Amino acid sequence: MTLIEAYEGETRKRPLTLPMVRELRKLLDIPTEVLARAYPTRSAS
Repeated sequence: MTLIEAYEGETRKRPLTLPMVRELRKLLDIPTEVLARAYPTRSAS
């Protein structure tokens, strides 16, 4: 996962992919259930 992908996932410009969820879970100890929730994404401006 690149820094840009992480930023876009965090700012909800792109949905998190399964590899992103796995890496965030591992690096930041965020529960998978939290990362895997559905959320609206913003269109890129």
